[in-house]
Amino acid sequence: MQRPRPLALAALLVAAGALAGLATSLATSAPAAAALATAAAPLGAATPTPELTLFGEALCPDTASWVTKTLAPLLDAGVVGAAPGALATFRFVGWGNAGAGPTPACQHGAPECALNRRLNCAQAVAPAPGAFAAALVCFFSARPLSDAGLDACLLASPIPAPAVAACAAGADGRALEVAAGAETAALAP
Repeated sequence: MQRPRPLALAALLVAAGALAGLATSLATSAPAAAALATAAAPLGAATPTPELTLFGEALCPDTASWVTKTLAPLLDAGVVGAAPGALATFRFVGWGNAGAGPTPACQHGAPECALNRRLNCAQAVAPAPGAFAAALVCFFSARPLSDAGLDACLLASPIPAPAVAACAAGADGRALEVAAGAETAALAP
């Protein structure tokens, strides 16, 4: 089984840590956040919003800790998310340490593979990026991490649970799973 590339994970965590510190300082200063978001762009130029991508796994305690302790405050402060003025959008790639082939062999067993697929599907069918991020924080805040916990978080969100179930059970879920595996394998620290 291929192990994660520590440098890629370390770089992601350093960048996320920097954003978390920025979130703390900007939470009380909306003008500062707006100035920072536009400072690097020439006047009148459209700048793409950077994306913060978490390569994680559904039953991983480290992923849960990062989501609840780093991502949640960034979302709450509006630094990351879909809100106007956010400095970055967020995306989750549910694969983690599931190996290098097209068929996952999840580190925390088959239930994790099924939850990774459901999370990838929830993100794909979410009506808005912010809806998925909030559901992800809800899921990783629940104990124990489980199908029932994800179901409860989906019911509390605008994400259609039947669409997530259909995706996860079908070809769309499999395609998202294969794409997550390929994207994870392509990481080059």
